[in-house]
Amino acid sequence: MLIAILIVPTIISALNSKAGAEASQSETSLPVVSMGSSGNSSTTEVVSTESNDTSYEPSLAVASDGNIHIAWMDDTDFIGAGADWDIFYKWSVAGSGWSAPEVVSTESTSNSSYPSLAVDSSGNVHIAWQDWTDYNGAGADWDARARM
Repeated sequence: MLIAILIVPTIISALNSKAGAEASQSETSLPVVSMGSSGNSSTTEVVSTESNDTSYEPSLAVASDGNIHIAWMDDTDFIGAGADWDIFYKWSVAGSGWSAPEVVSTESTSNSSYPSLAVDSSGNVHIAWQDWTDYNGAGADWDARARM
């Protein structure tokens, strides 16, 4: 029986070579540790495995069927997301690994950030986030978006 999931963002230092000079870059990944009813933790898993930049602000929910759902903001230009912050989503059937990532903020042409994820009693996933896109005349400022 799953009692809690701990998300522990970590900073990983990497050296990249730019124009012949050594530069330091920090990359944030999303490790997940599961805590069972006995108090034992699982092996730490990195969820944002496709990211080659910063993964940030994770939101996680466990559905009544035990499936784990996670959304986060990421600065990776992955699956056509563009070179700005986007909202990504994955899910896992308990013990069987993670799904392929999905870009949630597909209509965004600017920065999408701070996702909040919930699963209702029917197992439907709902994700809300803030977005800078002037969508449907909302204006060029931060607005709330949602996908259900």
